[in-house]
Amino acid sequence: MDSGVLRAVWFHDDLDSGSMARLYEELLSFNDSSDPVNLFIDSFGGDVTQVVTYYEFVRALQFPIRAIAMHECESAAVDMFMFSGSERLTLPSTRFLLHAPQYCSESSESVPRLKSTLTRFEDYYSRVEELERAAVCGKLAVEDWARFRK
Repeated sequence: MDSGVLRAVWFHDDLDSGSMARLYEELLSFNDSSDPVNLFIDSFGGDVTQVVTYYEFVRALQFPIRAIAMHECESAAVDMFMFSGSERLTLPSTRFLLHAPQYCSESSESVPRLKSTLTRFEDYYSRVEELERAAVCGKLAVEDWARFRK
């Protein structure tokens, strides 16, 4: 039941322990109602371990969060966006940045191993394109993200 009052939080910071503590405090201030809270995200990302804690925090809230990606949604902020609830929206100008998988070699690679690695990169980037197409349409489903992260 929507009371008509805008319940919103703007997160435009790097993800670190300080910014996340402030975010938690702001979100908890809305715990008096089950109406959704709009979370506007504009971030270059940050500490991935903070996103794991955020995921658990969001699941414990008594109200839904509607995530809205604005301008920059990069790195760990993309995970934050995806973990924020069942409704996610993007502005047409939002830029998502996902890191390519990193590869470390203990010794020199053989040609077949390098070919396998390049095939995985190609698959990864084709899934990134699917994600970007979904973002342009304005909504990303949880299933899309789960399929992408495999």
